[in-house]
Amino acid sequence: MAKPDNVQRFFFYLGILNANKPVHYGLVADRIKLRQFYDDMSYLRELLPQADPGASLESEGEGRWKLERRHGEKALAEAEFLPFLKALAGTTNLFPYPVTGWMSHLEARYGQSDLRALNNRIHYTSTPHPDRHKPEHFHLLVQSLVNQKLVKISYKNREGVARELLMEPMTFLNHNGVWYLIGDGEFTHRPGLPDQPTQIKLQRIMRCTPTDQGFRNRFDLGKVNDRLRSTFGSHTILVGPQPITVVLRFFGDAVAHVQESWFHYGQSSQRNPDGSCDLTLRVNDLFDALQLTGQWGSMVRPLSPPELVEQWKARANEVARWAGGD
Repeated sequence: MAKPDNVQRFFFYLGILNANKPVHYGLVADRIKLRQFYDDMSYLRELLPQADPGASLESEGEGRWKLERRHGEKALAEAEFLPFLKALAGTTNLFPYPVTGWMSHLEARYGQSDLRALNNRIHYTSTPHPDRHKPEHFHLLVQSLVNQKLVKISYKNREGVARELLMEPMTFLNHNGVWYLIGDGEFTHRPGLPDQPTQIKLQRIMRCTPTDQGFRNRFDLGKVNDRLRSTFGSHTILVGPQPITVVLRFFGDAVAHVQESWFHYGQSSQRNPDGSCDLTLRVNDLFDALQLTGQWGSMVRPLSPPELVEQWKARANEVARWAGGD
C-alpha cells in the first residue's frame, strides 16, 4: 500500500474520476514512476470505499481506471470519515496541499465542527499509515471532543487481556506509523485517577461507547502538547495552516533525487552553474523543512526564510556538539 506522501496527487486523481473520466499513467508520467502510479491506484482502491461508500475504482484495462458508484447500504458515512481524511491531508510526508474539489464538497455538505475540534490535537513524527487506522473509532473519539463528553473504551492490553477505560480524549499522536490517543483516563481495574495523562494505541481499541459524563479538564492541553513535542520531537497539525514558502539548495547526489520528486503543485527548481539545485516549496511549518534538511545532511542547505536558516544552524551546532562529546 502506498504511503500518502503526496496527497495532492490523490485529489488530482479524484477530480478526474469525479468528472467521469478515466485515470491513466500518462496524466502523471512526468512526475512519478510507473510503479508509484500503480501503488497510488492500489491505495485509492482501499481508500474510496471508506471515503465514499458505494464507490469503487475499476480497471478498464491497459492501465486505466474509472470511478463506479453503487447504490445500497452505506458502511461508513462520508461525514464519519471526513475528520480522518482531513487529518491525513495534513499529515503528508512533509508538505501541505490545498484541500479543494472533493474535500471542499464534503466540508460544505457536512460542516467543519469535527475539523475544528482537531485543531492542535494531532501530532506526527513521520508519515501516518491509514491502513493501520480504524476510522470508526477515530470518529467516535473526535465526536467526544466535539461534544465534550467522556467516552468508554474497551481494549486489549499487551497481554491480550480485555480492559475498560473511561477516557477524556485530548490529543492524537502518530509515531512511526502507529496512532496513539492521549487523554485523561480512568481504568476500571485501577482505583483512583492518575496524576498524568494516559496513552493508548488506537489499534488496541475494540469498542468505543459515548457517555453523558462531561469532561473533567484536569490537564492543560498546551502542557500536554509541549510534553509530546519534547518527548517525541513531534509536530502539531493545525487546521487550515497558512503555507510558508522555503528555498532549499541541494548538492551532489541529492540534486537528481529532488528534481525527480513531485511534492506539490507550484513547486519550482532551478539548476545553478555549480551543479547545485534550488528548490522552492511550501510547507505547513518550518519543522517540516527541517525534517527534509535532516534527511539529506550536508547535501542540503536552507536559503530562506531567515528564521529557517537560523533554526537549521542551531540544529547543526547541536549535532556537532553531540558528536564532539562522544
